[in-house]
Amino acid sequence: MNMSSIIIVDRKRLNRFMQSIRLIVSNAYAYSVYIPKTVSPEAAAILKTFTKDPNQDPNSPSITDIEGWKKLSDQLCVTRSKQSKQIIDIYKPDISKNIIGNVPVYEVKPANYVASDKVIVHLHGGFSVYNANATLGSPVLIANATGLKVISVDYTKDPFVKWQSATDEVISVLRELNISNVILSGESAGGSLGPSSILKMRDQGLQMPEAVILWSPWTDLTDSGDSYNTLRDEDPIQSYQKHLKIPAIAYANNTDMKDPYVSPVFGDFKKGFPRTLIQGGTKDIMLSNFIRIFQVLDKADIPVKLDLYEGMIHLFQKRMYNTPESNMALQKVKDFINTT
Repeated sequence: MNMSSIIIVDRKRLNRFMQSIRLIVSNAYAYSVYIPKTVSPEAAAILKTFTKDPNQDPNSPSITDIEGWKKLSDQLCVTRSKQSKQIIDIYKPDISKNIIGNVPVYEVKPANYVASDKVIVHLHGGFSVYNANATLGSPVLIANATGLKVISVDYTKDPFVKWQSATDEVISVLRELNISNVILSGESAGGSLGPSSILKMRDQGLQMPEAVILWSPWTDLTDSGDSYNTLRDEDPIQSYQKHLKIPAIAYANNTDMKDPYVSPVFGDFKKGFPRTLIQGGTKDIMLSNFIRIFQVLDKADIPVKLDLYEGMIHLFQKRMYNTPESNMALQKVKDFINTT
């Protein structure tokens, strides 16, 4: 081999090496989480622990891969249960299982609970993977902040059930309670299921809950909304293509995506809807969902408040609990409930 061939080989190696370096640098930049100076030090410290790493969690299985969904659900529920246990250990609520309207639920009473006619019915997130037990952190925080009993509905997960059955399960629970004293809360996917179920109740001529609280609500299951693009690389928790697209299709057929009982942002609220509090953060790819459902409710003259938090992630109330931002949001939940 002559000197020129040696140089060519070295150049090829050098090019491959440089390409590897550029890829590493590019990934480090693309997946780093920007931390604004406008958030609390406590929140900033937590944000530093997040990375937009494409390998940090698995992709959704195909719609027909039932065993894949079960495996993913088991895996993620273990992780979420550990996070919920941290909150449970701090606040030490009384948690019990029950059946209401033939649907399994978890009843959460805060420490030193004082009996009240009011009750909060909570709908957890994660249509296809989470369950009420794994996501108890949210109802525990809400119960502790408000002093009220929170009933978390363990609705059947897709792809084992479609939206028609899920909304019916929620309505079945609500009908068993004194609906005039019920506040419905929903987070993420539960923030879609809640309003959808209420619209369905209203259209069936049933009485609606007193009020609604939505945390980071996924109110439009279609891939639309400006923030899905603008915050694509800023949200350290979610990717639409990786985490949301397949669960949405599993929950509802493409032809049903704009049905108000699936995506409530497309609903007609002029026929009536309870007063509503919407909370979310500016680092959440679902931000457009929050803004659009607020606008729809406001245009229909429904009493509604959009409560946004600087630099906060999806479901920051529980993912970043005991930060000033989370504590403020929970205080506003309490104030909202106590407003008549």
